[in-house]
Amino acid sequence: MIGKSYFLLLLLQAGLAQEWKVHTPGEVMVHKGSCAQIPCHYTYPSHLTNQPRIGIWFNNENGETSSTAFHSKDHSHELARFRHRTWLSGDLKDGDCSLIIKDITLEDAGPYYFRIEFDNVNSYNYFPVTRLQVSAFHSKDHNHELPRLHNRTRLSGNLKDGNCSLIITNIRREDAGPYFFRVEFENGPSFNYYPATQLHVSNFTDKPMIVPEEIIAGKQVNLSCTFNTTCIRVTPVLTWDTHGSVSNTVTQHGVTLTYTSVLSLTPSLRHQGQTLTCKVSYPTFSSEETLTLTVQYSPRNLSITSPAVIKASSINIIEGKSAVIICSVESFPASNLTWRRLNVIMNRTSSNNELWLEISSITCMEMGDYQCVAENEHGIMEGSLTIVVECRDFREWKAGFLAAGITLSIGLSGFFIYKCVRKMRTTGRDHSAHTKNVSRNTPGEQSDRSREGRMMKQETKARRCTHEYQGITSENCESQKRKVEEMKTNHHINANQDNDIYANWNFQEEAVYGNI
Repeated sequence: MIGKSYFLLLLLQAGLAQEWKVHTPGEVMVHKGSCAQIPCHYTYPSHLTNQPRIGIWFNNENGETSSTAFHSKDHSHELARFRHRTWLSGDLKDGDCSLIIKDITLEDAGPYYFRIEFDNVNSYNYFPVTRLQVSAFHSKDHNHELPRLHNRTRLSGNLKDGNCSLIITNIRREDAGPYFFRVEFENGPSFNYYPATQLHVSNFTDKPMIVPEEIIAGKQVNLSCTFNTTCIRVTPVLTWDTHGSVSNTVTQHGVTLTYTSVLSLTPSLRHQGQTLTCKVSYPTFSSEETLTLTVQYSPRNLSITSPAVIKASSINIIEGKSAVIICSVESFPASNLTWRRLNVIMNRTSSNNELWLEISSITCMEMGDYQCVAENEHGIMEGSLTIVVECRDFREWKAGFLAAGITLSIGLSGFFIYKCVRKMRTTGRDHSAHTKNVSRNTPGEQSDRSREGRMMKQETKARRCTHEYQGITSENCESQKRKVEEMKTNHHINANQDNDIYANWNFQEEAVYGNI
């Protein structure tokens, strides 16, 4: 019983479905600015004959209700661009659903379908859709073309050869939409070729292409910017944002035109990291391509550093300590660095602009000059550093000499102090003894001894003066001799007198006035 009920339901639905029908053309061709009519006749179940109804036309093919072109009950549901431009040519009660659109625009092109609504249950969408085509190109009379497409469309070939390819120049957003081809023979048949071709217009995304080249500082380079197009009548303009010598050429391969602009410049290090832009321009749009410059150059600014203090390109290291020296350089591509001493490689690295050299427990044998060599494909650069090692033996000898010097100084100081003290004591004892002897002698004896000593002293000085000095100094010696004679004469005159200061004076070597 359930199976029979299900079968009867299917038959009932099939019968009802057969009553919902529509007759519309698949397409309607119209010129921009004219009036278009989409013929439409529909049928519906007979039990709805006396029911009120609403007729709606939609400008889409997927059943969306947001693109309403016409609403028989409430025009506020219509899209703004259709308002006051659409109406029905007949009466819905008579099954006439034909739509009229006046002042056709290119935006009006596209699919249309009709919908009938009796109530919430009895409503129906009539398919297939009708495609409204707005003519864009007319091979015989260009007056039939849309004004916005006038002078922008042409055929690329000959219709007699079966070539109906269409070219549209200076594409605009409003050019988007479906396009189909129609052929009309004079006094003969006409035919519309389907399916239509949908033209999508997006932002201009075609960009010129900069051909990368190796850029070396100080060496001239030619950079090429190319752009391909199939539009023959409109010529793009290629420009650079950098000053330099520019040459432009154009070549054609089939239907493709290739525009090329070559920029010649001599880069330097100041160009490193800068951008270079090639721009293609049309009358209504443009696009550009940017290249970041990477300039290659030989090693430069080589520097040698160390944790130790560097003075006059050398460092001092105590024997047994570790020595660390660092070599760094600027270059692109990165340099190969090498540390060497006496042409012997101590350390090396590849494609790295920094290299360390560490010598653990350095010895005096490792003292000397160390060279750092930086090299890449564009050049070479060297630097050097001297390592001075303070050897342990030298430091020990230095400390020994210092201790010996201090000891010797102390010893000599004590010796001289001892001699001076001893001499002073001896001089004091001799003077005391001599004083006692003088007190025991008679005045005559004292006078004789004094006289004899004084004369011997003066004679000795006179002989020594004559022997050691010559010239003008000999006059002084003669004067000295005369003084001796005078002293002798005075002594004889004043002998044994108490007021003779020479008579009783002791002229020994230690006497204070012995050399007067």
